[in-house]
Amino acid sequence: MMITNKSLRFRTCLLVASIMSFLQASVAEEDFDYDKQKEELKKARDAAKPWFLRNIEIGSTKLPISPVTGIIFSVLLINLINIMFNTWWAEAAHILIEDPSSNTKKMLEAMKKDIDDDYKRFGEYAAKYSQCPSKKAKGDLGRFKSGDMAPPFDRLVFDPKSPLETTLGPVQTQFGWHLIYIRARSKL
Repeated sequence: MMITNKSLRFRTCLLVASIMSFLQASVAEEDFDYDKQKEELKKARDAAKPWFLRNIEIGSTKLPISPVTGIIFSVLLINLINIMFNTWWAEAAHILIEDPSSNTKKMLEAMKKDIDDDYKRFGEYAAKYSQCPSKKAKGDLGRFKSGDMAPPFDRLVFDPKSPLETTLGPVQTQFGWHLIYIRARSKL
């Protein structure tokens, strides 16, 4: 919008100048306390934070940690301890056939019926048919911890519902198809 009348333009400039001088006079620098204003803003900001983002206060001591940070740190610490001192173990043997086809699965199901739950027969089949280096030890994998084997293998071995001294499977992993015989397992 363009102001064409010179006197109107002059009056508008005068009004703007008087408003600016009023504002400068009302907030003189010597009257303004920056530290007090800064402290008030900090208090308002802290009060606006939800409880879980505020620093933890114990008496008059403020810790620079929020409850959320404390919870995340605790969970990470518990997981780290669990990984480092994992006491879940199992002793098992397996028969591995590296062919990923469905024919292999059918062959292992037939082997499972022949073996039944006989560990000696399981070892004989492992020595004859397994394609894993453990075939020299009749498929014996020894003692291993949870997380040492491929995930599907691990889930089956460490599942509390999986019975001991029984031929289990076939289960497929990235290495092929397995029949598994769990001899022993720590209590989960």
